[in-house]
Amino acid sequence: MIQFDAVHKRFPNGTTAVHDLSLRMPEGAVTVLVGSSGCGKTTTLRMINRMVDPTSGTIRVGGKDVLQQDAADLRRSIGYVIQQSGLFPHRTVLDNIATVPLLLGWGRKKARARAAELLETVGLAAEAGRRYPHQLSGGQQQRVGVAYGMAEDSDAFAVTRETAAKYGLTSLADLKKQNGKLVIGAAAEVKTGEVGVVGLKEVYGVEFKEFKSLDSSGPLVKGALKKGDVDVANLFTTDTDILDNGWVVLTDPKNLIPGQHIVPLIADRKADSTVRKTLAELGNVLTTADLTELNRKVDKDKKDPEDVADAYAKEKGLTR
Repeated sequence: MIQFDAVHKRFPNGTTAVHDLSLRMPEGAVTVLVGSSGCGKTTTLRMINRMVDPTSGTIRVGGKDVLQQDAADLRRSIGYVIQQSGLFPHRTVLDNIATVPLLLGWGRKKARARAAELLETVGLAAEAGRRYPHQLSGGQQQRVGVAYGMAEDSDAFAVTRETAAKYGLTSLADLKKQNGKLVIGAAAEVKTGEVGVVGLKEVYGVEFKEFKSLDSSGPLVKGALKKGDVDVANLFTTDTDILDNGWVVLTDPKNLIPGQHIVPLIADRKADSTVRKTLAELGNVLTTADLTELNRKVDKDKKDPEDVADAYAKEKGLTR
């Protein structure tokens, strides 16, 4: 049995995701959580395996308080399916939706206009198009149909080789040994995010000397890492600068950071047979190495993203 007793979850930014939840999920039964987007369903499930810890109250699995168990051991004892659709994390929702039309040879203006229409179709406000995937609730992400690809990308925390050697850093767990000494650079939302400073403290017990609000996997944070203005930088695993500079991506033994499949986004009920076929073909051919190389062509070679996407689509036989 899974049991919730007066459970609350309040995030550092003041948002209350779960309020006074008491619930019994009997062993052998199917329990379904039903509610509107953003009402706390995903947070509730994430508290069961301690991806998020409750602010107060008690959660028991098999009669044992989850907070009294090692998080890694607890997660290994539970089978679960991740709901995240794995959108391009460093691109806005609107640009995610426009990916497939661009691959099909649409112009940028037409693709973005169509993406705006699809936002409305799936019940999301136009303002949502300016957000990034992690800024949407799980339910909002599920309002769109996706085709799963092989490529993966996710948030990462990296240090220079010199910093890794100086402090003996190979994993996120090692950061705790340097509590109060290191400076982290990232986008502002990382300071209060679960996959960020808050999560690092809750899962690994890490505390930084200073947080510098820069950008995620952008020129500011990478420049600061190169110059030594920050010790730890928030990047994405397919960032070409990681390999080019020999930076060390810290491993995540407690699975704080969810893996994200790189997939195009489009409204399922609006996808015609051509789009569906292209989505399926793209999912079969797109790999992490492909994505890294595509990023390199745009970031390093300064090629137009639309031209790069079009060339890739032709190379893989995705356009006719």
